[in-house]
Amino acid sequence: MVAAERRRRARPGQLLVHHLGASQRWRIGLQTQGTDDGPEPELEPLPTIDELRQRWQAEWVAVDAWLPTLTDGHVQYVHEGVPVWQMLVHVVNHGTQHRAEAAALLTGEGRSPGELDLINYAEERAGGGNTEG
Repeated sequence: MVAAERRRRARPGQLLVHHLGASQRWRIGLQTQGTDDGPEPELEPLPTIDELRQRWQAEWVAVDAWLPTLTDGHVQYVHEGVPVWQMLVHVVNHGTQHRAEAAALLTGEGRSPGELDLINYAEERAGGGNTEG
C-alpha cells in the first residue's frame, strides 16, 4: 500500500514532467527537422518543484528565442501529412490536457491550483480583471 500511495501522490509531478519533456521534444524536433530527439526527463528521478520550475523557465527562454525564427513557409510545411502549424496546436492542446489532469488530481487531494483558464491569466496580465461594462 505504501508504494501505491507514493505512486498516486507522485502522479501530478509525473504529468508535469512529461508535459515538459514532450514540449522540449516537439520544439527540438521541429528546430532540428527531426535530427535531434530531445531530452526525456520522464526517465530521470522526479525533480523537486523548484527544479521543475527552473527547467520550465529555461524551456520558455528557448521557445521565446525559437518562435521569432519561424516563417510562414515553416509553419505551412507538411511533414508526414501533417502541417507544422497543426503540430504546434497539438503541443498546446497536449499541455492543456496534462495541466487539467494534474489540477484534477491536486483538487482531489484538497490542493486546488485555482483558476487555470487562459482568459484569467490574460486579464491579470492586462491590468487586473474583467474589462466588460
